[in-house]
Amino acid sequence: MLPTQYPLLLSEFMWLDSDTVAFRVGNTLADDDLGAERLWYSYTNTNHKLLGSNTLPMVSSANSSLAAIKSNLDALGAESYWHLRMSPSNTKVIYPKRVGEITTYWLLDTNTNASYDLRLSMLGALSNSSLPDVYWYPDEKTFILQTLPNSVSPILLGNISNTDLQLKLLAENPPWAEMGLGIIDFIVAGLSLDGRYLAVKPDPVTADGQYEAKLWIYDSQLAQLQKIDIYPMGNGKIRWISNSTFVALTLPGVIEYDVSTKKSSAILKSTETDRLAAEGRTQISPNGQYIIGMIMGNEGSPTGAGVLVCQLT
Repeated sequence: MLPTQYPLLLSEFMWLDSDTVAFRVGNTLADDDLGAERLWYSYTNTNHKLLGSNTLPMVSSANSSLAAIKSNLDALGAESYWHLRMSPSNTKVIYPKRVGEITTYWLLDTNTNASYDLRLSMLGALSNSSLPDVYWYPDEKTFILQTLPNSVSPILLGNISNTDLQLKLLAENPPWAEMGLGIIDFIVAGLSLDGRYLAVKPDPVTADGQYEAKLWIYDSQLAQLQKIDIYPMGNGKIRWISNSTFVALTLPGVIEYDVSTKKSSAILKSTETDRLAAEGRTQISPNGQYIIGMIMGNEGSPTGAGVLVCQLT
């Protein structure tokens, strides 16, 4: 358990890199509580260093890339920085921008200084909006952007060509387009490092009313879809640690699965993760080496609550 000053997790976790994670805690979940106190933290796993701050942690490697959009972010407030998503090379930034009364996500390509409106509006205030998930393909010209399940806010597939941006709905592409009503709702759960495998977590209730808790893996090279008996818990995402292997939090515990051999192995048993699995913000680090989440106190009280980190490898 991390020795934070306050026990209750108030934000989603944001990994600043594969080793350091940022989050916000407080002494109460109610924002209108006159006695509410808030504090930001960053935690580095390798040296177990926990740093507290009254201001939101910044992605230090992204500072130079943010110069062109800093005034816009500052106008929206500190929470806008929590919605930033950088490409692996830090040359492309997805960020929130307000035009008139509407706040949408934009993309800045620092190689060309071109900006694009991704036409994905935020639902509600910035502080209450779901954080975006961005999956970059290796060339960093193609990306997937999602904020909510597809039925609530359609998941986008973007492609940058020279100074032009093409946007499509992910559901309009294979294999989802051919499935029609065969898939009611889904979220993207992860993209393999080489971009070959796309993992999707569908709504377990199928179009015909059946219950099917499976993870779908689409192989773009072979144009094949496989359904495996793994259903990610926590925040619902998996972490790819190689071109064919991912790590996932499941009901039996944390497992490692190889899509090429179709074999899985247990990393951490459910007896060590069951307190985390029910909390929707629980997630695995980008390198698959750590899992972090919040545990609730007795009967939901702050007593005994806190942020817990477990090492997986």
